[in-house]
Amino acid sequence: MTDRSVRRYLTPVCATAISAGIVLSGSPASAATTTTGFNAWCQAVSVLTVNQAAQHIFTVDAPAQVNPGETFRYRIQPAPAAYPNKQSIATTTNVSRLKMDYQLPDNATFVGAEVVPDTGVNLTGTPANVLRVNENGDPDPDGTILRLSGDNEVIGNSPKANKASVGGILVPKTQKNLDGTPTADLSTWFRLPAIDVTLTAGASGDITPKLRTGGTAANIGDEGNYNTFLALAFALNANQWAPTRCIPKDTQDDAAPVNRGGGPLATIAIGEHTGNVTNTALTAPTKAKAGDTVTLSASITPATSGGNVAFVVDSIQVGEAPVVDGTATFDYKFAQWGDHKVTARYIGDGAHRPSLSDESTVTVDGGTFGSVELPPLGSLQLPSGS
Repeated sequence: MTDRSVRRYLTPVCATAISAGIVLSGSPASAATTTTGFNAWCQAVSVLTVNQAAQHIFTVDAPAQVNPGETFRYRIQPAPAAYPNKQSIATTTNVSRLKMDYQLPDNATFVGAEVVPDTGVNLTGTPANVLRVNENGDPDPDGTILRLSGDNEVIGNSPKANKASVGGILVPKTQKNLDGTPTADLSTWFRLPAIDVTLTAGASGDITPKLRTGGTAANIGDEGNYNTFLALAFALNANQWAPTRCIPKDTQDDAAPVNRGGGPLATIAIGEHTGNVTNTALTAPTKAKAGDTVTLSASITPATSGGNVAFVVDSIQVGEAPVVDGTATFDYKFAQWGDHKVTARYIGDGAHRPSLSDESTVTVDGGTFGSVELPPLGSLQLPSGS
């Protein structure tokens, strides 16, 4: 597993860079897949306190619509991840006490949640489970938070918290990929397991799975941040512990609001969709240069001035734009060369039903690196005899 668009590093002690995400492994019947990418700020505290930006990606598989009183489930899973062999003066030993906190949705009654077997990779320590906890992190049958962890052995916000001992879900250092092959850079890959959440739909409204970002959990470095873990490394002739916490924000300013990572990761409508049937047509360039801004445009018919369009690149939602007079536009920069699949999804506005565009392919090459113009892919020549 070496796709840099989803890989994350858990960097201990002297710096941190974590990119948590979700990929689906298996799915409920008749499910729709929603993938949301967003920026996050992660804080590691050890010899130094370091804040660093990261890209997080979450995918939820859930039915798009359920009937009032219907019992259903959705599935969510953190993406493959990796931590480095060494960062600056610190040599990584392991990562443990991992957790993911999810907010229970409104407009539904909780039935149960469980870890999906055989969806975790390279995990030891305390077996992963799902607990219903309250704001203090205590197991509570009336709690509003679902916690994926190793029996609540985490770094904080728990009666079993500890910042200076290995515990909970442990990722041993293997220096291997997910498939067991050695990594070229000596990093260690792993994957947290998927969880299935079972709910009974209420009478009306939308059910929106979210990350935990309520209350103080919306503050950078808070023990209630949805994604936390404990890195252990050897530096300065001693073991160094680096408890790390991540929150969906575009800046490290606590006054800044959470970004779309704090919003719905999926929307499950209760009852049949009502309103006019719509059609979404995407306009995108067939070619682009890496690093250049291009405009993606979606036309909604019949024309409306309500609701948003989500623009999706390679199955990842990269942004949203409002519909005005039947049109929504979004500026985007392709960072990587190659062919990219782009779609536009109209979310609807109550009077108009959602719709999805056909897929377009944008071929990206060339671009700039600093002040140097890079050639198109087709113009690259290999030396004779290569």
